[in-house]
Amino acid sequence: MCQRVVEVCTEDELKSLVYAVQLNLIEMSFSQHGTRVVQILLESISGYWHKNKSLHFEMLAIVSEFNQDALAMCMHTNGNHVIQTILNHFKASEEPQDADIDGSEDCQQFTDFVFEACMTWPVEIGTHKQGCCVMQRCLEKGRLSQKEDLARVIIQKMAALIEDPFGNYLVQNVLKMKN
Repeated sequence: MCQRVVEVCTEDELKSLVYAVQLNLIEMSFSQHGTRVVQILLESISGYWHKNKSLHFEMLAIVSEFNQDALAMCMHTNGNHVIQTILNHFKASEEPQDADIDGSEDCQQFTDFVFEACMTWPVEIGTHKQGCCVMQRCLEKGRLSQKEDLARVIIQKMAALIEDPFGNYLVQNVLKMKN
C-alpha cells in the first residue's frame, strides 16, 4: 500500500512525506519491504527533479541521512538497492567509457556521498557481494571525473581486488573505461 501511495503523491505531498520519514530512511532501506518503498520515493522525486529541479532540498535531506551510514547502505542486502536507485536515477552516463550527460553536474551533489564511501572503503565495499554491485554502478553511472577518481583508487588497491571473486569485476569495469 505504501508503494502505491508514494506513486500517486503530488509534489507537495512528496515534500511532506520526505520530512515525515527522513529519520527512518536507513531503517526503511534495510527492511525487505521498506526498501522498495524508498526506491519508489526516490524514483518519484527524480521525476519531479528532472522536470523542473523541484524537490531539490528534499533530495539533499535524503542524501544527508544516507551519508551518515553510507558504508552499511552500500553493503546491505536491501540498502544497496536504494543506493543503486540513486545512481540510476541521478546518473551522468550509461557506461564506464561514456562522457557526461548534459546537466549531470547538478546530479553529482546527490551521488557524491556514494563515491566518497567507495573511495574511503574500496576493498571492504569492492570485495563484498552487494558492495561490488554498487561500485560497478558508480563506474557506469557517475560523472567522468567521479569515475576517474574511483578508478584511480581501484587501481591503487588492485592487488587486493583482482583476485577477489567480486573485486575482479571492478578491475574489469576500469578496463572498460579505456582510459
